[in-house]
This record gives sequence, structure tokens and C-alpha cells, in this order.
Amino acid sequence: EGKAIGRAYLTGETDGVDSWTYNFKLNYTLDDLVDEDGAYLSSRTFHYVVNEHGEEPGVTNDDNTGRRVAVKVTNPGDGSGRLDVKVSNKPNLTFRNTYEASGELVLSGTKAITNKPEAMSLAGFRFTVKEGRKVVSTGESDEDGTITFDEIAYDSVKAIGTHTYVVTADADTKDGVTNTKQAVTVTVDVTDKGDGTLEAKAAEGGVKLDAVNFTNTYAASGEGEVLVQKVLEGRASKDDDKFVF
Repeated sequence: EGKAIGRAYLTGETDGVDSWTYNFKLNYTLDDLVDEDGAYLSSRTFHYVVNEHGEEPGVTNDDNTGRRVAVKVTNPGDGSGRLDVKVSNKPNLTFRNTYEASGELVLSGTKAITNKPEAMSLAGFRFTVKEGRKVVSTGESDEDGTITFDEIAYDSVKAIGTHTYVVTADADTKDGVTNTKQAVTVTVDVTDKGDGTLEAKAAEGGVKLDAVNFTNTYAASGEGEVLVQKVLEGRASKDDDKFVF
């Protein structure tokens, strides 16, 4: 009819797939059956368009909007004082919205070497992060030993829950350095903030997300030659002389 005649507001907690039933109350009188010439009609069909409006973080509204509804109003003429009101078409008035959330996790830590010579760099040591058998991130240390890991992305609400990651040092080699076989287990709880974002936090009592630390050991060794001279005074040496040093 070209104007807004009703509006429904929906509220509720989202948990999986929720649905709400809403009602528009439309009132009709005999005046609604009067035509342009002032004559009373026995029936008349009214046409309406139902649209969805509003925005919520993380929610994508139904693309199929503008649902058309036809309502036929009839005066039965039986003296009952009531009009017969029926929806004359079969409109689909189910609006399906979709909620999605995403987030990310960035681990960090340090690389150290026990007995490290001052001139030795801490850069270039690499690390792998796995969830089960799947590699989800890799990292590398810089000159100061800070380990920077690639972002772990959570792309949907399916990521909500507890994730366990195992971080290990790759088999990088440097002279004198014994690589650690240490594995750091990081447990992360991913929760939905309800605004389209997922939040990743270290599980209570677990390794902190910025404390994925590794320590290697440095040791030096080498070989040398010592020149020993034997001098015998007072007699000539014999072939069967034996001296032990």
C-alpha cells in the first residue's frame, strides 16, 4: 500500500540455529471496502511488501527481501458485523539470517642458547606449530632471540572450543649448538564474543601465548699438537731405550 503499517522487533539469545515467530496485526473496517466512488465493495484485496531491516555485528541478513503478501477482505453480508480476512497467496515469510565470527591467534616466545658466545647470532632458528598432524603455523627467531609466528586464523564459529598446539624446534644446525628436543604444548580456548569476533586465550594454568620459549646449549671443543723433545745426557742412546710421557 506504499506505507509502513506494522513493524516487528525480534530479540533473543543466539545458540546454534534459533527462530522467532512474529505477528503483524492488521485491522480492517467497512471503510476499507469503500472504492474511489464511495461505493461499498463486497471484497477487496490488499497487497503488502514485508522487508527486513537492521544490522547486528557478524549477522548477514537474508538476501531475499521484499516478500509480497496479498490479503483478501470480504464482507459476508450476514449481519454478523465481522469481516472475513484471508491471506490469498502463499508467501514465504521466513527470513534466514546467518551469523559468523572470526578471529586469530599469534604466538610468540624467545630463543636462548646456554653458554652462547657473544658474537653468535640467535637469528634463523625455525619452529613448527601443529594441531594434531596438521601444521597451522611456523615461526623464526630474530637477532635478539624473539620468535615470531605466523597468524593462526579462525574463520568460522566451528573453531569455538579448545585447541591444543604442539610447538617444536626445527632441526637447524649451528656449529657447537645442540638443538633442544623440547616440545611446548599450548592449550587455547576460543570463545565467541557475540559481535562477530572470536577470542583466543591461553587455557587457565597453561603456557602463556607469549611464552613459547626454547633453550639450546653451546659447547666448544678442539684439537692441538704439543711438541716434546727428549734429551739424554751422560751416554749415547740405545735402540732398546724406552721412555714414557
